[in-house]
Amino acid sequence: MFDRNSSGNVIFFWNKIFYFGTVLLFFCPLFVLPNSFIFPFVVPKVLLFRSVTLFLVVMCLFSRVAEKKRLDFLLTPVSKMVGLFFLSTTFSMVLGLDWYKSLWDNHERMLGFFTLMHYGLFFLILCAVYQNRRDWILLFRWFLGAGSIVMLVGVWQYFFDRNFLLNMGNVRVSATLGNAIYYSGYGLFLFFAGALLFVQENLRSWKVYAAVNGLLGLLGVFLGGTRGSVVGLGFGLLSIFLLFLWKNRESKKVRHVSILALIVFGIIGIGGVFFHESSFLQSIPGVSRLTSVSLTSGTGHTRLMAWGVAIDGWKERPVFGWGPNNFVYAFNKHYRPEFLRYGYGETWFDNAHSMIFNTLTTLGLVGLFAYLGLYGVIFWTISVLMRKNPERFWVYAFGGVFFVAHFFHNAFAFENPTSYIYFFFLLSFFCVEYSCVGKGHTPMMGKRFFSMSVSRGLVAGIVLVFVYVTNVLPARANIHTLVALREVGMSATTVAAKEVLQIPSPHIDDVRMDIARVVLQRVSHVPENGGAGKLYEELLRFSIVEVDKTIGMHPMDVRFLLTKYQLLNTLSVVSGDMTYISQAGGVLEKTIQYSPKRQQLYFILAELYVRAGEEQKAVTMLETVVKTGPTIKDSWVALARLYDVLGRGEDVDLAIARAKEYNIFLNKKDLQGG
Repeated sequence: MFDRNSSGNVIFFWNKIFYFGTVLLFFCPLFVLPNSFIFPFVVPKVLLFRSVTLFLVVMCLFSRVAEKKRLDFLLTPVSKMVGLFFLSTTFSMVLGLDWYKSLWDNHERMLGFFTLMHYGLFFLILCAVYQNRRDWILLFRWFLGAGSIVMLVGVWQYFFDRNFLLNMGNVRVSATLGNAIYYSGYGLFLFFAGALLFVQENLRSWKVYAAVNGLLGLLGVFLGGTRGSVVGLGFGLLSIFLLFLWKNRESKKVRHVSILALIVFGIIGIGGVFFHESSFLQSIPGVSRLTSVSLTSGTGHTRLMAWGVAIDGWKERPVFGWGPNNFVYAFNKHYRPEFLRYGYGETWFDNAHSMIFNTLTTLGLVGLFAYLGLYGVIFWTISVLMRKNPERFWVYAFGGVFFVAHFFHNAFAFENPTSYIYFFFLLSFFCVEYSCVGKGHTPMMGKRFFSMSVSRGLVAGIVLVFVYVTNVLPARANIHTLVALREVGMSATTVAAKEVLQIPSPHIDDVRMDIARVVLQRVSHVPENGGAGKLYEELLRFSIVEVDKTIGMHPMDVRFLLTKYQLLNTLSVVSGDMTYISQAGGVLEKTIQYSPKRQQLYFILAELYVRAGEEQKAVTMLETVVKTGPTIKDSWVALARLYDVLGRGEDVDLAIARAKEYNIFLNKKDLQGG
């Protein structure tokens, strides 16, 4: 790939650094620092990806990648649809409910529009620089190698040490990604990428390399145990079979074998339905979870309800949606009381757990059209490439089949920092293939690859400052936040907390809330010692001030408002000052405006009313809650407990009797909070 004689030592060195930077992006999924960062599986990866991407942008400024021949890819349907997707997302962000959250997201996911733009730059860089098939074969090799290391970490977690790398004994492994869904989805890509590379390689050794790494990806699909990935794999394999049948449609033997294969495939599917409780199926990771899924109970039903909420939210803002990453606002407003039937953990959704429904709500019809358009354009592009380059039919086929599998995977999941890397990587591959049809492929470097000017140097300097402000400073803030949380938790002091709050970071709102969360944990038991009580009062007041700043940035975020309530309520207990009760009640009443059907808010508010001497107000409110959701046991329990606390025994008995009409059976243990 690198030719010293034709390009010169300087150009060779420059291109090699650029290539190393590109390959480094493929290794971002391996980057995890569990002892240094909050959310160590996400934050380091995103910061590294953004920094390296901008570094490559700077290098492009000094190269000749802006030559007209190299920029022909901008006229391809893939590039145009990618541009439309980013344009629609921009409009949704500007017109959305919380533009700041849309831009930055939180540091648990870090997939705000700012980060998404870096994936767009990644796409442009790959298309503009790597326009040679030999380059792409090497890139695929590197990508498979990096991904296989991730898969092997998961293998170690599953077969040897379930606690390795914070896996905490889980059967579903997550390797260096921190989430089994991400792991399975990555394995899905590696499987089809391995097949794509296999049919391109000529040497047996590299074919073996591609096959082994692809099979590791296949194993990863099951070790992650993600139902959506297994479904995606099934549709992908079915697509391969149908393509094979179509490709060889003139062969009578192939038709007969294909019919037999379809019969076998159908038998397997039917067997999975009727014998889903068999020990064999239950022993297969992923398949066991798929066969046990229910649409009327458990998480399967709550996902369906979340999709229903997504549609309700879309109806309110149909064109451009609520804004990227603002699904939580739509969910809170259109929350359904039935969610509580499945436990408090199923009452908080910041994502619809479906890329399709999530996009519909957050980006509206325009954004959904653009997102689905990416798949539509890719399939159209692949069909054109198959006609014009029939000798590369299976190269294009396996790439297209991945998009089929990924689409069905995302129907039950969502994109993540790793998935966006391989998604845009494969988009750029097909974009380059299409743009080079009939024109030949361009080597990565040329005789005039390196070019320097004052203006380019100035822009490069600005980009490097940008890297420092948007990546280095957030990294420092995240690392110091972990130190501050440990200090608050162990010594109940705020020296480190005050220091970290002085570090500029777009995620300062998350830093404040993390500190408040640990403060509440620290002050969960009211101390008998007066001196310690004073210390806790200062800690709580400090947190209230900081949380107020975050609420000023996100005034409609229910979780932030609830945190303020908890701080005020705890402060009233620690200080003995009942004025904080009325303040806490005011916060809750405001919170209810943004999630009017969330029962937990009324349960808490009723307790405050009782403490403030407004018992009847509490009773009336909980009776209304029961009427709006009579099939929810927790609502009946809360009402019966309130009657019991107020000494209204007859009402307790009446509540128990009325609950039975809805097949809800209360007992003394329920009333005692056991």
